[in-house]
Amino acid sequence: MIDAVKLKRAEKVQNSSVDRSLQVLRRLFNWAIEQGLAADSPVRRVKFFRADVKRLRYLTEDEYKLLHAEAARVTRSPFLRDAIELAVHTGLRRGNLLGLQSSWIDWDNRVTRVPRTKNGRPHAVPLSATAYATLKRLWDAKQDEVYVFVYRKGEQPATALQDLKRGFHTAVENAFLESLRFHDLRHTFASWLVMRGA
Repeated sequence: MIDAVKLKRAEKVQNSSVDRSLQVLRRLFNWAIEQGLAADSPVRRVKFFRADVKRLRYLTEDEYKLLHAEAARVTRSPFLRDAIELAVHTGLRRGNLLGLQSSWIDWDNRVTRVPRTKNGRPHAVPLSATAYATLKRLWDAKQDEVYVFVYRKGEQPATALQDLKRGFHTAVENAFLESLRFHDLRHTFASWLVMRGA
């Protein structure tokens, strides 16, 4: 039924408008599932029109503020806002970010040293004032854990957080941001640097 409505609506409005309506409907069903009012979302099986155009996706400052605010509201993922903040202000990949260890942070020189990146090489990341403040806040709240982002409860307390996918997707949907992946936060870091003359 949703697919039929999608196709009928596409005859009158642009595909991007149809996709926006589907996003709202998807968010409604996700909320209903969270409230125990629905067991599944039929929107999951509906394909969006999203143009398959290869482009560099990065956040504008307004989009970043929206995402940041929505991330703070995702209670099941308490580190999401901080992870987004650090990704945008350091350019670290998700794996390096989630595996970030306290011993990698050089507080005196305001640098994070990742001993081994995806390409197997070490990498030093200068910390901006925002990244430094975020890490300091996380450090002050730590309970002697090795990792910056850890599970606080459950079967694996104090072990490195493995993923933020569900929480991130929820924040992206709630902020109505189209075609945004976590890796695009790395693109945002690079794009903002270039725009500021780096």
